[in-house]
Amino acid sequence: MNRRLLWKLCGILALGTSALFWVISFVGSETERQMSFIAEPHQQTLRDWGRTAEAMYRAGDEQALARWLEDLQTRENTWAAVVRSDIQPLVGSRLTDRFRDGFRLGRDETWKIHLYFTENPIMETTFADGKTHFLVLLPQRMRPGTYLPEVRILLKVALPLAVLVMMCLVIYRHVMNPLRQLELATRQFTEATLAYG
Repeated sequence: MNRRLLWKLCGILALGTSALFWVISFVGSETERQMSFIAEPHQQTLRDWGRTAEAMYRAGDEQALARWLEDLQTRENTWAAVVRSDIQPLVGSRLTDRFRDGFRLGRDETWKIHLYFTENPIMETTFADGKTHFLVLLPQRMRPGTYLPEVRILLKVALPLAVLVMMCLVIYRHVMNPLRQLELATRQFTEATLAYG
């Protein structure tokens, strides 16, 4: 076997395989990242729920707020609550401003959702007073990444298959061109021999 051909084939296979693994890794992680965010209409719905709860809370109509929370929980098949976070430091410790400003009981609607956890996260809207919070367990219909399992199968089967088919085509063309030339030369030699034979 021609060593030059061997090194070309090894180079093509090595580069192709490296490219395959890199593309699968990059596309897989980027796809999962993109699919981990709650859709914008659902984010807006969560914000609207928080504003509604805050307006009812500020109006002081606890019965209306309780009915609205009950209706929301029934309609969305989820859990929701309005709570206060009166954090008291103990044994002489102090809370920093950074902690007071950034303390959250749940997740902001713009944060990424970890798709490998089966449970939905608790989402939070902090009221203007900074101590009262609307909490809701993310309804299943709003959970991002619904088609992630199918996308993973495509990335792990279809993408490698496509890259391997392309590599096979490159190798096939590289091997078949000299064989076609040899076949053509053999045919011409046979015809010439028969003509002069």
